[in-house]
Amino acid sequence: MKVEDYLYQKDLYLPLVGEKPEAMNANEWTILDRKALATIRLSPTPQVAFNISKDKTTATVMKALEKLYEKPSASNKVFLMKKLFNMRMSENVSNSTISGTLTLNDVMSYVMNDEMRRKTIGDGISSSTALSVESRGRQNNKQNNRGRSPKRGRSKSRGKSKSKGRTIVCWKCNKEGHMKNDCTEPKKKNGAGGRQGDDEWANMVSSNERTYDDLCLSAIMDDNSKVWCVDSGASIHCTPHRDCFNDYFHGDYGHVTVGNRYRCNIVGKGKVKIKLSNGGILILNDVRHIPELQKNLILVSGLDREGYFAAFGEKHWKVTKRSIVVARGERVGTLYTLLGTYNHSISLASTENLRTTLWHHRLGHLSESGMRILHSKNPLPGMKNIQLDFCEGCVYGKQKRASFQKDGKKRKTERLELVYTDVCRPITAKSLRGNFYFVSFIDDASGKTWIYAIKQKSDVYHTFKKWKAFVENEIGNKVKCLKSDNGGEYRDGGFQEYCSNNGIRLIRTVKTTPQENGLAERMNKTIMERARCMRIHADLPLQFWATAVDTAVYLINRSPTSALNGGIPEKE
Repeated sequence: MKVEDYLYQKDLYLPLVGEKPEAMNANEWTILDRKALATIRLSPTPQVAFNISKDKTTATVMKALEKLYEKPSASNKVFLMKKLFNMRMSENVSNSTISGTLTLNDVMSYVMNDEMRRKTIGDGISSSTALSVESRGRQNNKQNNRGRSPKRGRSKSRGKSKSKGRTIVCWKCNKEGHMKNDCTEPKKKNGAGGRQGDDEWANMVSSNERTYDDLCLSAIMDDNSKVWCVDSGASIHCTPHRDCFNDYFHGDYGHVTVGNRYRCNIVGKGKVKIKLSNGGILILNDVRHIPELQKNLILVSGLDREGYFAAFGEKHWKVTKRSIVVARGERVGTLYTLLGTYNHSISLASTENLRTTLWHHRLGHLSESGMRILHSKNPLPGMKNIQLDFCEGCVYGKQKRASFQKDGKKRKTERLELVYTDVCRPITAKSLRGNFYFVSFIDDASGKTWIYAIKQKSDVYHTFKKWKAFVENEIGNKVKCLKSDNGGEYRDGGFQEYCSNNGIRLIRTVKTTPQENGLAERMNKTIMERARCMRIHADLPLQFWATAVDTAVYLINRSPTSALNGGIPEKE
């Protein structure tokens, strides 16, 4: 419709019909149609212009646009529904902002109310008051707004319209000549800084619900500072308690407007760690410090921005992240709450725990038991106790399925008497040197691991010969038995013939059952877990997987392992 109006304004409306007038020659018609077509094409966005690029006349372009946007098709309905569902409230916007938004019906109601008031009191519209249009309470506006004031809430007027000829008296300052809404008398404030008069009734409306919620919160927790309320209408995470912050930055960060239209100053912001009853920790970033608030508020959309998913139902709510339940809470009164303690113990003792976490990362996300064994044999610098915090990288990087049943066989006593090998392709991305796979060799007696990055599986044969020459020269023993899966890289390309000529017994698993080569499969899993954890923690791209794998194997060979009853493969 806007495009049509614009064409009429520019005297380019004739091509909309699609037929050339008889009084116009063909050349003039072509030029006019081309001008109208250019005007339409230059108006929309590039995405819309792409959809009408094949149309060569004004009439066909308009039909295409009508088909795209005016037809109530399923795609248009889905687009509008998606736009509605994804609509979120912006930060630093008061909840009462929508109440102050004028609509066309509101404007009409304002005008009609002012006109009726002037007719009632016998006053004409002067030039000085022509632009001052406000509602005056219960007057003749029942047809437009059902007899209520256009503003939300109860009307501030209690009486009916004044009779003709009576003097207007302000109900606020008791002076003649103006009404309460036009009064310039300063508004009185109570001791807490809130508004009186107009807001008293609004405060009384919500007092019962607020008192009930406060009683419920007091019943479940003596210290209400430990209760966090989940608020879908808030615009920020906020708390009135300064001592709950782990990282705090003092400053002037603006203000927020609460329900009674009172502005509260933001005096700081930072990070809050909430220690939950299940031992987990919920980290809230960019929490604002507002001393004048009465409750701690968690913003639902803020959790969504940080990758969390909040679900509500059956008087409970929970926060998940990638199918992992991070926090749970319940409904108390009309509020969904989260019970937890401020992480002061971890904050105050963070020096010790940060050292533990740092060494956990340095050792390739070694398990807590492994770190304790290592610390007992060779104390780690600056550490007294080993107690790991929640490690997000370990949770995401060490997910596994149920293990296969062990065969009960004993380990070999002589090094290189039995060697396990397997080929692994970690990810589809190639490494910095263009490799896609790595092949591993694990000694059954010592548990030591060697790996080599390769570009394709056919490189296994040449890599094995290179590794065999190196390890036999280093250890002084001969490789006697090699166990692998039934992959083609261990059957073709001269691999079998080479093992036979060198007296190496080759054991292969049954086809399509790689789990029979369990030790190699499990070691590859451990290597990938360590490498993945380190890469995720360092926020490195996928191309660094080979470097992470080399580092993981280096640390595994020098870390205690339960397979050797706490022994270290490098020393065995």
